[in-house]
Amino acid sequence: MKFHKLAKLFPLLDEVELRALADDIKKNGLIEPIWTFEDQILDGRNRFNACEAIGVKPKFQEYKGSDPVAFVIAINILRRHLSPWQLAILASEPALIEHYREQAKERETLGKAKLPDPSMAGQVRDQAGAAVGVSGKYVEYAMKIRELAPELVEPSKAGKLDAITAVALADAPSGLRNRTLERLMENKISIKEARAALQPAKAAAAPGPKQQLLDQVMSALDGLDEAVNALVKSSLPETTKREYGRLTFEKISIILTRLKKVYDYSDDVR
Repeated sequence: MKFHKLAKLFPLLDEVELRALADDIKKNGLIEPIWTFEDQILDGRNRFNACEAIGVKPKFQEYKGSDPVAFVIAINILRRHLSPWQLAILASEPALIEHYREQAKERETLGKAKLPDPSMAGQVRDQAGAAVGVSGKYVEYAMKIRELAPELVEPSKAGKLDAITAVALADAPSGLRNRTLERLMENKISIKEARAALQPAKAAAAPGPKQQLLDQVMSALDGLDEAVNALVKSSLPETTKREYGRLTFEKISIILTRLKKVYDYSDDVR
């Protein structure tokens, strides 16, 4: 059975993870069905591949709702622990951007939303970000990565690159970028060492105050990403996690309001 284009929004498991999933299915059976839509697999590529690997007959269930995009996003975000940068990369997927662009055009045609062409991209960016729970600006960074250095997309999607490192790699000369990325993917250097390797190129570019300001914001977001992941993976009771999450979200909302001026100020960094 073919995979639906929406099923490809989320990364496949690596060989070790797939084997672990296959072993679990062999021991406990396929607990969650594989969802289909338009006679294609909408959600469950990994479960399907695991079943194929061990000769277990998959269980299919047809999605009969009206919004397959929202369904795929919701069911996968609940299942996976994705960083904000992974979510931004997900939101910048061409299939998802095209989906929201078509929705915007439909609203414009029906007269429900008068979106002038110059602002339509921003609306699409914001809608895609809202769908996965990140800001439209973060999605814009991810879209720029896709445009300037598409080779960084898969490592970012797999969680092997964070936002600040991906942006630094994209800004680096192609030769330095490729050498650093190759060493990083082969685990020959750490994220910290990769950033250090890119510093000479960054210094040569003589960034102005706007770029420095943006770098500080990206670094802060990177630290927040690590803190949230630590909270999710901690052994704290779920009720405590939710309360910390609520308080953190409220504080972040206040900070983001202040940062809006920073983002607006940094729109023309490049």
